[in-house]
Amino acid sequence: MNKENTRLSFIDIAKAFAIIFIVLGHSVAYSEHCSNVFKFVYSFHVYLFFFLSGYTFSTNKKIKEFIKTKFKRIMIPYYFWALAFLIPYALLGKFVGSTLDKATAFNLKDTIFNIIYASGDGLQQNRPLWFLPALFSMVCIYYLLVKLTSKKKSHSIILLGITLITSFVCYNHLSIMLPMCINHVLIIGPVFYIGYLFNKFNLKEYIFKHFYYVLILAVLGCICTFLNITISYRALTLGSLALSLLAGLFLSITCVYISYKLDKNKLLEYIGKNTMGILIFHKLLIVLFQAKLGIISTLMKNSNIFIELLICVLVSILAIAFSILATKIVKLFFPMLVGENGKNIFMRKEIEHTNN
Repeated sequence: MNKENTRLSFIDIAKAFAIIFIVLGHSVAYSEHCSNVFKFVYSFHVYLFFFLSGYTFSTNKKIKEFIKTKFKRIMIPYYFWALAFLIPYALLGKFVGSTLDKATAFNLKDTIFNIIYASGDGLQQNRPLWFLPALFSMVCIYYLLVKLTSKKKSHSIILLGITLITSFVCYNHLSIMLPMCINHVLIIGPVFYIGYLFNKFNLKEYIFKHFYYVLILAVLGCICTFLNITISYRALTLGSLALSLLAGLFLSITCVYISYKLDKNKLLEYIGKNTMGILIFHKLLIVLFQAKLGIISTLMKNSNIFIELLICVLVSILAIAFSILATKIVKLFFPMLVGENGKNIFMRKEIEHTNN
């Protein structure tokens, strides 16, 4: 089997796990008896995305081309959908907010400022979008850092130490929210960089040879999770930062190991290749179920953990299916709005007509 194909397949599978857990986490958010499930998936799902982003990170392009490419793939979808989702939010926000006991004050001027400033806070119209400016800032800042420290192995170790120290100092003492989610880069960045080092030094070939290594990491990750509070990445409410980073890192490596052992799974690979669209669209269907869907909404609050979890899993499946369908439609006409570089349906027909 081609090694490159194997690498790409297990990365796509791991991305699928990450987005599935993100959707499930949002589904169980208002469930009465699934707080431990919520706490568990929230302890690592976003860390897993950053770890994988670091794993696939490369500085081969020149800085101007690198930033241009990343801006087109990450920030154009962010700005477009952050603005587009203002329409349903302005029309339905009060209804949804009153149903879920959430504040929904809408001020267009403040909202536009929040979109541009992109601190991670204030995106009430579609909160998962905070991840996109965080990822853009992450890859741009680490592009510069890696370029400066890529010559010697010792430089990489020193940079890791610096990022860890910066993470703890900023988490405890940085009281202002910087633009473009730079706070998230400063605090969560070590997980991204460890993902990069995990690939650079081929650590998976050593760790993944021994199942008991991964089992120990999984157990330690679970222990760290339940010793800590329920965290929020967007608000950077991480409780004990040490426990949060360790739980996120250990459980991320565990998920990558499972993905590596699965090797090939067409469904998961397909989901993993559509994470941008799922991130953008999944909250629409979830809010519908959480806000007003008669007996199902009632069961999510007044049943037991098994029924509530079953409903949340079904809602998650429907949300992912809906998001993939929406992504396919957007790809036909405006692929750049879901981070794709391909040609739209009209350009493809024009090329086919020219060739014929």
